[in-house]
Amino acid sequence: MVSWDSDALRKPSHVSYINVASNSSRQMRLLIIILMTFFSQTIFGQVVNSVSSDKTGMFYYSVDSLIQKIEKEKRIEKIVLWADWSTIQDFPETIRNIIIVKQDKAKNYKTKNLGDNDVLFKVNGLTIIRDQVTLSIWAYEKRDKRTTFFADGAYIFYFKYLPETETYKLTQIKSGIIL
Repeated sequence: MVSWDSDALRKPSHVSYINVASNSSRQMRLLIIILMTFFSQTIFGQVVNSVSSDKTGMFYYSVDSLIQKIEKEKRIEKIVLWADWSTIQDFPETIRNIIIVKQDKAKNYKTKNLGDNDVLFKVNGLTIIRDQVTLSIWAYEKRDKRTTFFADGAYIFYFKYLPETETYKLTQIKSGIIL
């Protein structure tokens, strides 16, 4: 026969309180970490929407700097910008008297349409880490019926966010296939 201790059932177990307290403190700690991470990113960082049009001028400035660098090596007639449409929709028709052809990344671009003095810029999206924004551009040209890297091939532009002026400053440009 089993006997029941009715007093033991009425008294709260000390062990159960410890488990509940430790679980709620873990949950609270996790909630605080999530909230602090979210708020620190929005308060101390900058919000750059890589899907919206380029209001910062980073893409234009990067392409212009790259054109200036490449013009020293080769005469360019046309540049094909291959990127998300939201990034290139506001680009002008010419930069430094070079024709700019905007090509949406969603559509397949046939490199056989590249001429001898044309360069294809593949503009990738932004990478944002704290107050640094990174933008990468790959340059291609047509050589002997095939597309190869042009000049250094890859270019990475590093911008730093200046919160006091709410602008971006170009801090470094790395180039080359091996960055």
